[in-house]
Amino acid sequence: GDVNLPTFGVGSRVYFLLDTGSDRTCLMPEDGRRLGVDYSKITSWPVTTAGIGGAVRTTRREAWINFTESSGVVRCYRLQIDLLPDIPELDGVPSLLGQDILSRWRTIHEPASGELRARALSADFTMRL
Repeated sequence: GDVNLPTFGVGSRVYFLLDTGSDRTCLMPEDGRRLGVDYSKITSWPVTTAGIGGAVRTTRREAWINFTESSGVVRCYRLQIDLLPDIPELDGVPSLLGQDILSRWRTIHEPASGELRARALSADFTMRL
């Protein structure tokens, strides 16, 4: 997806891991740095996010995430995502696409063929290129 963070005035493509167990979309520090997030300007980490790896303090920021379909249709989602802190333990961990978006899609996983398909059922904004 193409992620835009208005608070920081940055944006770029992010490759997400679809995480059906995550309530919220999470941007990991490796992707945040690549986007240009200035972590030194984040002064508060007020939210605790917990998962299979344990708990970590995060900050929540507005994001626009856009997905372009092969047909040229762009599905746009405006939401609050969790930014995880820039700590070495999170290097190499992929950003997570959570239920805040996945609940608006229909996903089909066919393990025998190794195929995973997703179709958007709704979006905050839709346009055609």
